Amino acid sequence: GLGLIGVALFQQLVYLALQYTTAINAAIFNSTGPMVIVCISWLLFRDTISWRQGLGIVLSLVGVLAIVTRGEAGVLLHLHFNPGDLWALVSVPIWGLYTVLLKRRPAELDGLVFLAAIAATGVLAMSPLYAWDVWRGGPMRLTPATVGIVLYTAVFASVLAFVFWNGAVKEVGPNKAGLFLHLHPAFTTVLAMLFLGEQLHSYHLAGIALIVVGIYLTTATRSPAPAAGARAVPSLA
Repeated sequence: GLGLIGVALFQQLVYLALQYTTAINAAIFNSTGPMVIVCISWLLFRDTISWRQGLGIVLSLVGVLAIVTRGEAGVLLHLHFNPGDLWALVSVPIWGLYTVLLKRRPAELDGLVFLAAIAATGVLAMSPLYAWDVWRGGPMRLTPATVGIVLYTAVFASVLAFVFWNGAVKEVGPNKAGLFLHLHPAFTTVLAMLFLGEQLHSYHLAGIALIVVGIYLTTATRSPAPAAGARAVPSLA
C-alpha cells in the first residue's frame, strides 16, 4: 500500500501537475501539507497537537506565502487555476496519507529494505503507465541533459529523499516531520541565489524567519517543571 500511495500515485500526480500548473500555484498547494498531515493523523490515530504547535504551523505557512507571493498579498487574488492545479491539490493528501501510515512500518524491518520493497512495488505499478506513454509519444531521447535529469531525480529526489523522509517520520512522527515541508521555498530561495544569481529581498528574509520560528515552536520541547520541594540534580554534561 505504501508503495502504491507514496511512490507510484504521488510521484505520478506531482510530475503530471507540474506540466500544467505554475511554480507559485504548486508551492501554495504544497504548503498545505503540514496541516493535511495533522488532520489525517487525527482521523486515523487520534493524534493531537498543542496550541503551540498549531501556532508554529500557522506562522510557517505565513512565511511560505510571503516568499511565494513576493510579499504581495494581491498575488493570491489574481491566481489562475488550470487542470494541473487539481492534480497538485490531490497529491497533497496522498502524500499526507503516506506520511501518517509510515507509523505502521514494522520496527524490525530495516529502512533500506523497506525502501527497496516500496520502490519495487511502485515501479511495478507505474510500468503499464510508462509503456503506454512510450507507445503514445515514443521513448525518451538519450542526451546528456535527459540522462542528467533522470539521474538527479532518481538519486536525490527519489532515493535519498525517501531515505531521509522515512527516517525523519520514524524519529519525530508525522506531525513534526510534515512541518519541514515548509522549508522547500526557503531552500529554493537560497539555491536560486547561489546558482541563478537571483537577489535576496526583504520578503525572503521575513518569510524564512517566520518559517524558522514556526518550526521551532512546533518541534521544541519544554522540560517538565520540577516537583515542589525537589532538589535539582547537577548535570554531568
